[in-house]
Amino acid sequence: MNVIQNEITVDETKSIGSDSAEEFIKNALGDLKGIAGWLILPAVEFIITPIVIALAFTEGKFSLVDGPFDVIVLSYMFFAAYHFFTKSRKTPDIMVRLYILEFIIWVVMFIVTSIALNIPAFDPWWGGVFIFLTFMGIRLAIWTSYWRVSKRVKATFVN
Repeated sequence: MNVIQNEITVDETKSIGSDSAEEFIKNALGDLKGIAGWLILPAVEFIITPIVIALAFTEGKFSLVDGPFDVIVLSYMFFAAYHFFTKSRKTPDIMVRLYILEFIIWVVMFIVTSIALNIPAFDPWWGGVFIFLTFMGIRLAIWTSYWRVSKRVKATFVN
């Protein structure tokens, strides 16, 4: 029975001190820097959402209920996009606030719409609203976790 041993050689000129550990961490996180991976999705959202909202405004496809909320979200999105693309260290908090703001605005918009249109409490319309708000709540939970825990986020947004 033959046993093959792999030899591991250690360069004796390098020390295993704090400099090596810091260098190791810097090299390991180097692959995670930049807007890549899941950060592509918010980047695309920052580009597409203002275009969609602008088209809705120019084509007159917004109501008195949607319009003010769209302006609020769009204004905050421009603020968030600035911090996102400049890789500001404030970006994770700003993004979490953006997702919370969007969720709250959707809830308020549905309530205002139901009052304005006098929709009864047990109307089938509420089923669609419930499904949509569930989706938005899951989106909020996932992205909040990502912005708080991700190593890529911590390595990218350092300015």
